[in-house]
Amino acid sequence: MMNQFGLFYYPGVTANWVLIQTLVYSLRICAVMLKDMESTGTKSVKYRAELLGVCRAGSLVLYLCSLRDVEFNSQLAHYEGYFIDFCEIVKEFDHDDTYVNMLSELTTTYQASPEESSLVVHRKPWLHSFDTFAISD
Repeated sequence: MMNQFGLFYYPGVTANWVLIQTLVYSLRICAVMLKDMESTGTKSVKYRAELLGVCRAGSLVLYLCSLRDVEFNSQLAHYEGYFIDFCEIVKEFDHDDTYVNMLSELTTTYQASPEESSLVVHRKPWLHSFDTFAISD
């Protein structure tokens, strides 16, 4: 639809929706770029630091908006998949505890169940326990 100025607009879409969508997509792109840098072995410390800074600042903006605006979380929920993907990628990097807690607080809002505990991995095979095992009637 066109408004009185001849510009296209979509009914029901506010600037806040567009801002949230742009921010979440941009943050996910930055996180994917960081992950690609790690996987390809790119050693540009300055570039990595800038991308991490953008991710941290953007997630801080989302966190502060979610604290101040009651409707923000419901609007952010429309981009839940991209946002959780962003948070999971960023958690792989070294951060201070405050930032990790902030990310966890943001993502637990959208998770249906609490995070699963990590599986215990045994380094020694337990198959040797079957050497003395016997079935008796």
